Amino acid sequence: MNGTLRSGLRKRPLAIIALGVLLVIVAACLAAPLIAPDKPDATNLLATLQGPSASHLLGTDELGRDIFTRLLYGGRATLAEAALVVIVTLGLGVPVGLLAGFRGGWTDRVLMYLADIGLALPVIVLVLLVVAIFNGNLQAAMIGLGILLVPPLSRIIRSSALSVRGELFGQPGSSSGTSCPGYAARSSPRPRSSRRWRCCSPPGSPISASARRRRTRRGAAWSPRPGRCWRTARGC
Repeated sequence: MNGTLRSGLRKRPLAIIALGVLLVIVAACLAAPLIAPDKPDATNLLATLQGPSASHLLGTDELGRDIFTRLLYGGRATLAEAALVVIVTLGLGVPVGLLAGFRGGWTDRVLMYLADIGLALPVIVLVLLVVAIFNGNLQAAMIGLGILLVPPLSRIIRSSALSVRGELFGQPGSSSGTSCPGYAARSSPRPRSSRRWRCCSPPGSPISASARRRRTRRGAAWSPRPGRCWRTARGC
């Protein structure tokens, strides 16, 4: 995966430049208290609406506040709010998508039905509604935005989970030559109880030999053919 990423970045030099610019902006915002020339709310009515200079790199606004300083501190707040949205979206969307993809059945239907309802909702209108209800609280607005972004992410994670579930390594019973799905979960060379074993392993394996000795001592029938079952309390 690292090799593919490196080769992709080599073929796209503009992506490398954009990534470098983004990292510089993030680093500058995080180090705002160290590199900012002034406080973000410091005013100077004698230096209003000035152009870029050595003391004010990007000039001043109508109250004489340094624009460069305000951009740095505003970037810190923006990064914090964006991180809150990402945390909420990943914290809810990834578990929902994985649960729907691997569980299937009614769980998948219900979760995807709720996701379809969420996709039909107007995101911007609901975010503005949250801001109006909570009196301009940005944290509440970002949490609401993160919740509204859960449905598309959960559908993407579900599709990935379904593709992984359909692979050969996701079906251990079929790949090992047995027909019982519980074989992989019980494939221990020293089972605690033979009553938990429901499917035969391939003939000649240590599992089948040990299980045959246990079942023979108890007088139960044994079938040497792979994929067949012997009688237990719960069946196969």
